Parts: sequence; structure tokens; C-alpha cells
Amino acid sequence: MRIDVWSDVVCPWCFLGKRRLDRALEGLSEPVEVVFHAFQLDPSSPTEDAPRTLDRLAVRYGVDRAQAQAMVDRVAEAGKADGVTFHFEACHAENTRTAHRMLAEAARHGVQRALLDRLFESYFCEGGRLGDGAHLVALAVGCGVPVAEAEAVLHDASRNAEAVTSDMQTAQRLGIRGVPFFVIDQKVGVSGAQPPEMLRQAFAQAKA
Repeated sequence: MRIDVWSDVVCPWCFLGKRRLDRALEGLSEPVEVVFHAFQLDPSSPTEDAPRTLDRLAVRYGVDRAQAQAMVDRVAEAGKADGVTFHFEACHAENTRTAHRMLAEAARHGVQRALLDRLFESYFCEGGRLGDGAHLVALAVGCGVPVAEAEAVLHDASRNAEAVTSDMQTAQRLGIRGVPFFVIDQKVGVSGAQPPEMLRQAFAQAKA
């Protein structure tokens, strides 16, 4: 079975969606290939001097900061059931294109899922800055990406850029407007951070 997943590394529901996917895959007897694809919720986010996430949400959705706080509080509450403690107060609304290029590099070395976990944990739980190149390289190297390749991604904006652009163009062709979005064996699509049992139903539907 192959599962293609479109997600963004600054999307809290994508973090929860991956946690739930991991649980849904537990105990499956058949081999499963999971491939994560790039998606940017806010491609206009700055690469430098990124504002706090709460401030960016308030501007983007035309709400005050209290309303933006209420939005993230709902996600934080949902995260408790999945063992995730969000620290939105430490998050910055950074551009994710370089992080996606690094994930494409990690896929070459068979550690894409491991790096995605670390990106989510660092950004949402530890106050890590994805716009900090040295930090991004350290996370990648810690997951098994060779130092030279990780640094090449950082210093060469064209490295893996075509793969990232292709992912986002495919999302457009498929009509994907929100993430996470799962495609099982190119047959069944599942939108949102669905519970493990619903994902298992989708696996069975694709198999049938």
C-alpha cells in the first residue's frame, strides 16, 4: 500500500494528522510506503523577521488577537489526546519552502518521516525557528541527512525546488485546498486529521 500525504510543517493539524496516521499504521501486516508532499498554507509568509503566529493569524483572518488565541486554543485542546503539547506563543509564521526542500532531501536518504517528526516537534513544542538555517541543518543531520547535502539545501535555493513546486502543482490538480490530505493507493482521498479508525476504513476501501 502507498499513502501520499500533502502537509505543511507549520500546520498544527498536519502534526496531529501524522500522529494519527502513525497509529493507524500500527499492526498492519502488509508493507506500506508513506510519501509526504509539500504544501504551503501561506506562501507569502516572510523568510526573515517573521511575525508571531498569533499576530499573523489575526492579520490574515481579520480578527483581533483574542480571537486568534481562541483559534489556537482549540487546536491545543485537540492535541492533548494525541500527546502533543503545543506552545503557540513561541511560534513564528515563517515561510516553509526551505523546510520542504530539506524534507525532499531527507526523502533521498530514507529519513523523510523522521525529519518531519522533528520539524513538527521543534516548531510547535520547542520554539524552534524553521527560518534559522543552522537549526534546520542540525535537525536534518540529526535524522540522518549527510552534513554536506543538508548544507547544500540551505545554500542553494534551486536544490529540490522543482520537486517542491511539482508537489504543489499536483495538489492544485487534485483540488487539494486544505491539509493534511491523504491519498491511498491513488484511489481514496481523505481530508483532514482524521482519527486512526477512519484512516483504517480508508485503507480497507482502497484495498477493496
